[in-house]
Amino acid sequence: MNNLPFRNRRGQPASSLSATDAKKQFGRVLDMVLRGGAVVITKHDQPKAILLSVDDFNALAKATESTLDTLSADFDAMFARMQTPRARARRP
Repeated sequence: MNNLPFRNRRGQPASSLSATDAKKQFGRVLDMVLRGGAVVITKHDQPKAILLSVDDFNALAKATESTLDTLSADFDAMFARMQTPRARARRP
């Protein structure tokens, strides 16, 4: 298995496995992922998929949600400031 520049959320490098080998060795691959690893599935030596644990997936999904929540709150606060009488009085 070759290492590619992909890493799991703990910064450990992902392993690489061809699609054919992944099919033949799915039990071993699943064990690797369940122990906290990530496996890059390649086809013709190109990364095509990444197998990762539900915990890693949820961490990635949650990171996006919290970023969007923060941006939404920032936008709402900025919009509210723009609607004050003082801000409206500054319009040309």
